[in-house]
Amino acid sequence: MYSMLKSALQDPVCCFEASSVRQIDFLFGAAADRDKLTKALYHGFDDNIGALNGFDRKVHILRDPRDVVISYLLYWPLLRGRHLQVEFISEFVGLLKRKEADPHSVNLRDFSELTTRHGFQFLQPQDFLALCRNAFKYDRELHGAHVMKYDSLISGELGPTEDYLGFSLPRLAKVSDHISYNERQKALGIWRDWFTPTDVDDYRSSLSGFIKHFGFDSDWTLSEEPYIAPEYGSGYISKSVAKLTEFPASSSELREARYYTDAYIAHLQSARSDGIESAIIELALAHFVGYGVEKSLDQYRAYLHEAYERGNVTAMIHLFAASHSGIIDLGSGPSESDLANEAVSCTGSRTFKRRARHILDFYEVQVAGSAALRVC
Repeated sequence: MYSMLKSALQDPVCCFEASSVRQIDFLFGAAADRDKLTKALYHGFDDNIGALNGFDRKVHILRDPRDVVISYLLYWPLLRGRHLQVEFISEFVGLLKRKEADPHSVNLRDFSELTTRHGFQFLQPQDFLALCRNAFKYDRELHGAHVMKYDSLISGELGPTEDYLGFSLPRLAKVSDHISYNERQKALGIWRDWFTPTDVDDYRSSLSGFIKHFGFDSDWTLSEEPYIAPEYGSGYISKSVAKLTEFPASSSELREARYYTDAYIAHLQSARSDGIESAIIELALAHFVGYGVEKSLDQYRAYLHEAYERGNVTAMIHLFAASHSGIIDLGSGPSESDLANEAVSCTGSRTFKRRARHILDFYEVQVAGSAALRVC
């Protein structure tokens, strides 16, 4: 849906998966003549749903929570660098293959127990009960929102949503490159092949209230001959791990020079177009050292300011540190003390000092390296 809206709007200012009020404040303060678009996550606005009510149009997308459980099962291992934990991923894929071979031989709690052995807490029924409660809260407090079921996205029945928006949506919208690995089966009712009778017992009480309230099918009957296609299970995980290894999610840090191929720079630019602040900062650092792009202090400064204008604390500290190290002149913008005070107000003094020291050390190494090259 986000990709459809991005394609339909004229050069919108974007913030993909906004999770803080400061990001919403940035959008509302952006150029008045441009549309603003965000995909907001529940957990970012638990206590600040009102921040989203400033949007002229709000679409609250709901999906059968049993399908959400399966989607989460296959997406969660790819987040926060978990895909780099070789032993964990190997065991996870192995368990998926066992389930594909005999769907009822592996319960969801088996995946939960596997992740617990690796130090994670994952796929607990109470976690999804909390997610359902969030949905109820948004349904109450997101004023004037259009409720859209995921079913309509899959079936292409977009008329009511288009009437609410006041414009047409493209049926074929390209997903941004930096999140293209997210695309999977795009099907309804897949849980009937994945759930076992034990899973039904585990999840029924947590999910039934949501299912009833939002009008999803209350029948918990499982497939008589369940089938899980490997391409949407173990194959999807393996393929996604390979892509994330080649094109890792941005982290506001400079990587080794070998990563900065033309394809990876395009990956970062794709993320930048969606307002991913870590990608904007990584592009700034690439221009600072000349990895994969032209070495340019002007472009470096421009990208840092772009992230700073979105309220990004790491960008604040980079600008502070770059000025303190004599790399750039802040000019008529905020002073070093302004940047430091703003960052402290966001993170606290101790965290600011730790992060500033880390970034100052980075610039010290880079400046020393440049000086050594000039001497040679």
